[in-house]
Amino acid sequence: LMLVALILIEHGARPSLRTEHGWTPAHFAAESGRLAVLRLLHSLHAPIDKEDCCGDKPARIAEIYGHLDCVRFLKKNNQTRINVAYYIHCYRSAHV
Repeated sequence: LMLVALILIEHGARPSLRTEHGWTPAHFAAESGRLAVLRLLHSLHAPIDKEDCCGDKPARIAEIYGHLDCVRFLKKNNQTRINVAYYIHCYRSAHV
């Protein structure tokens, strides 16, 4: 799967995009326990610590599904960039 992710990124896939619920590629990798994909995303400076619209970060998703190696990696490599526009969007969406 890491090779597929790398090929997609090399051909223009953007690892910082989000779903309508705020999930990033890191959320999906964390959900399925794909540590190699999380490492790849981190090496490409893709967001690996963003909250979804429910407030869950990829580390929490990995925790829910019991992928402890992913949890350790994500917590160790926690990025702290804040996307203010995204939080405003989530706030407005939740209060409409």
